[in-house]
Amino acid sequence: MLTSRSLSGALGVSSTPVRAALKRLEAAGVLVSKAKSAFFVKDPDQVDFKEILDIRLNLEGLAVREAARHATKKDLVQVRALNIEYERLVTAEHGGDESLIPNYEFHFKIYRLSGSHTLVELIANLWLRIGPLFHRYVSTRAKSVESPHYHHDIIQALASHNPDAAEIALRKDLLASYSEILPQLAPRLPAIAPRIWRTEGLPGKAYEGIGG
Repeated sequence: MLTSRSLSGALGVSSTPVRAALKRLEAAGVLVSKAKSAFFVKDPDQVDFKEILDIRLNLEGLAVREAARHATKKDLVQVRALNIEYERLVTAEHGGDESLIPNYEFHFKIYRLSGSHTLVELIANLWLRIGPLFHRYVSTRAKSVESPHYHHDIIQALASHNPDAAEIALRKDLLASYSEILPQLAPRLPAIAPRIWRTEGLPGKAYEGIGG
């Protein structure tokens, strides 16, 4: 549970900007409010995650394709440095959560090379929505070299200015984590059909409505 009062106390700032930030995260679909002043991190179910993945594959695929067309040698030096730090942490004894930061920076350094601020902004919103799932994923998965391997493939595609190869490598990277995270999520519960109720009103006239 998150409240503006508890967060403002922890951060040492006024509650007004904190509540404004919480409301922005709620509008972005990251948080949900379930009480008068409390917010909770939204927990996507399997259907939510599949929908977000489909959108990510398209948006991030477009971004990495554009990045492959524009990446310079200087850009690649920075991308490789981020991936080295990611590899160091992802294989460390207790580096799981810490590896999320260089992984984020690796991907968004590439996406920004697309030159599209709007595209990067849309991708960032989707990452916000599934950020908590990444934490769950790294805390339960076994050590794997798949993601660093796909990162190398992405870098090679950028270096050779090959948009098709870059998108293929990115898709493999995203799908690898998807296959491990999905079983950890709750399935979508079937919707409950509305109950029809009938009440007697004026003499000789009946009324129908939708009941909860």
